[in-house]
Amino acid sequence: MPFVEEQLERARDLIGRDYWPYGVAANRHVLEAFLAHHHEQGLSRRQVLVDELFHPSTLEVFHI
Repeated sequence: MPFVEEQLERARDLIGRDYWPYGVAANRHVLEAFLAHHHEQGLSRRQVLVDELFHPSTLEVFHI
């Protein structure tokens, strides 16, 4: 892919070094916004919490 290094550097300059974060902690604010909009639009009967999205053992194993 031509100019991949330059494109990668431009992306990092624009949106930061960690532009694709993994894990619940790094994405909690995004997940909370998603769940709030989900509820506001009537797609869920109640406001679901981020910690309810994943089985507890998953959170423990991956230290998310």
